[in-house]
Amino acid sequence: MSIPDNTSLTENFTSAEVATQLIESIPHSNTHHAAISADHLRGLIDLSEDAFEQAVNVVQRTHRAISGEPFSILEKIPVTAQPSEAVRLIHDGIADLTYGAIKGGGRLTALIARGIVSLRK
Repeated sequence: MSIPDNTSLTENFTSAEVATQLIESIPHSNTHHAAISADHLRGLIDLSEDAFEQAVNVVQRTHRAISGEPFSILEKIPVTAQPSEAVRLIHDGIADLTYGAIKGGGRLTALIARGIVSLRK
């Protein structure tokens, strides 16, 4: 499983700036309750979904980099090379499944939120 590496801090700041502009553009009524349109909500959901997935990708890449250090050392030692390679494959597989489930949960949450917005009158 490959981990997307197409995000950067610049893109994250750009997303944050877009989110700020989107939130600031929401019209407010005199009763201090935000009159949020369905389009604004869908935009916020899309932005939140993307930001969540990008954050999980950063954590996943960081986890992979940190866990790779001891595995790389152990794979250079003849007596531990073969077992550590097997352990690394299992570790990475479990980690990929876990991060995939977390990202899937984020996508499911966004899907449910979109459904709720579509039911709004």
